[in-house]
Amino acid sequence: MKVVYGDLVLHGADIDTISPGQWLNDQVLEFALRWLSERSNSYLSVVPPSTTHLCLHAPTVAPSVVNDLRLDPARAPGVLFCVNNAADLRRPLAGSHWSALVALRSAGGMRYIHYDSIGVNNRVAEDLANVLSGCPGFEGSEQPPAVEHDRSFRQQNDSDCGVFVAAVARAYMDVDTRGSEEGGWEEALGARLAEISSSSVRELRGELLQALLSWSQN
Repeated sequence: MKVVYGDLVLHGADIDTISPGQWLNDQVLEFALRWLSERSNSYLSVVPPSTTHLCLHAPTVAPSVVNDLRLDPARAPGVLFCVNNAADLRRPLAGSHWSALVALRSAGGMRYIHYDSIGVNNRVAEDLANVLSGCPGFEGSEQPPAVEHDRSFRQQNDSDCGVFVAAVARAYMDVDTRGSEEGGWEEALGARLAEISSSSVRELRGELLQALLSWSQN
């Protein structure tokens, strides 16, 4: 089985990772975020796992990558990065955990909010924020940038972290920031994030599986 979604190609081994009890690989997580984004009218910019990994482990190229992608953290609700704890740029699948870092510029300056369903990626998220603080549009943070670590959701197994990242992304995408007073949309965002639970993550995994199958080519 193969899935072709734009320029993203997934094979059987990739697709298997969306099954219950499996850890989403970077290809499937990128599909999930693209699929959710294309079904949304949100201004949220989502940076795929491979690009985030490149920025983190090759910081000298991060400014040009951010510039090429035209990322704008001043446009609410910001920019979401997929954080992985893989330590080697040459082995993109070597990590064991996903989390999400959202960068947003507000009147008080840059904010970095890290959503981690276990809490093991804090240092990686802080390193990424430090890299981003030297990129166009992300300047102006204190050095090193302060990162807010949100632990309001705890996964109940060792496999749902990637789906949790997708759930956080969808919560941001579901909030309409157009025409809102500055910060006025954050209360709605908090309500959407509070809805994330083990059952909602399980349901989202099922939705993503069905989406993948609908694009499959035998």
